[in-house]
Amino acid sequence: MHSISIARNRNIKYIKYCFFPYRLERTLARDTDIDGVTMPKGSLFSTAVYAVHRDPELWPEPCKFDPER
Repeated sequence: MHSISIARNRNIKYIKYCFFPYRLERTLARDTDIDGVTMPKGSLFSTAVYAVHRDPELWPEPCKFDPER
């Protein structure tokens, strides 16, 4: 088995298109109210992408493959 270094992985073009973040993080540019909770400007806001994509309240049968959604 060959070891592939991180530097070598960065040179594989396909890998940059396969990256999937499990969460997205943003720094808030202004004070923001989310569901009655005020988050001050400069706070780090994180969204769990995996959880949102599998939330049955947002998507009926979230684990079912349905490209027509």
